[in-house]
Amino acid sequence: MATSQSLHELSTGIFNLTVTRYSSLASFALLIWDTLLTMDHQVSRVWLTRRSLGRTLFIINRYVPIVLTLINIIYQFSPSFTMTFCQAGFLVTGLGGVLNFGTIQAMLLVRTHALYNNKNLLIVLLLMWLSSTATMVAILMHISLKGFMTYAPPGSIPVPGCIPVCNDPSCGPLMKGFYIPFSALETVIFVLTIYKTFETCRLTGWRHSSSLSQVIHRDGIIYYIVIISITVFNMVVWWVSQASLGDLGQNLLLALQSTICSRLVLNIRESVDIKTSPNITGIYESYQRRHMSNEMEANP
Repeated sequence: MATSQSLHELSTGIFNLTVTRYSSLASFALLIWDTLLTMDHQVSRVWLTRRSLGRTLFIINRYVPIVLTLINIIYQFSPSFTMTFCQAGFLVTGLGGVLNFGTIQAMLLVRTHALYNNKNLLIVLLLMWLSSTATMVAILMHISLKGFMTYAPPGSIPVPGCIPVCNDPSCGPLMKGFYIPFSALETVIFVLTIYKTFETCRLTGWRHSSSLSQVIHRDGIIYYIVIISITVFNMVVWWVSQASLGDLGQNLLLALQSTICSRLVLNIRESVDIKTSPNITGIYESYQRRHMSNEMEANP
């Protein structure tokens, strides 16, 4: 009975690892496909504009996830590896992912600040952003430095690549908590976007609102629905499934965040004259002027 149970656990673990790895390949394919599909827009609406904060954040968000996902694939599929290589791969992909999460949320903070133009709100959002990023970094460093995450010796399991094994019961709770501050900030930004959407509709009606306003609100809502769904999925996996499935949605979250946020920025830049508003601040200032004009017309 013990042998049969062990074989069942081994086969289940191998299946879970295989599914996770092909999920990483699918995420990489999505990133490459969308990058190539929108390359002409990236060149005309980003690369040919002058240097700015928005341009820098876009470049990080668009291209860093491709590199991180490729490193993760090498980490997962390498036929020969050492423990040092596996530990370095875990830290590089983990911290790189946190960097990209922080970059995307910084882009959303800029957008939200432009919608409200409220310094106190900006300070609160910045504190939440710093708290979210610091918490994720602290969790990853704690797991790595405390030695909670080890790796199966080469050849012990008939699967190539680094095979993470969590040898401490706190790994599960830590990884669940990894997504909580991130989800909280995303939800706050979403609620603020929804409120501004209703306010815009009240003033002008959706059909009569500017195309820029529609893009900001529509894409912001789509972004939140998709990203929070994948985030909740990742948390649920750690709650109800085996640790071998823990990374199933991690690369998918990274890929979808990068793809949707890049589309959001490109769509916004398409809605305004890049020659007169060549950076993200100018774009949102254009939105602010239009919104204030609509409010004055509605409340003479």
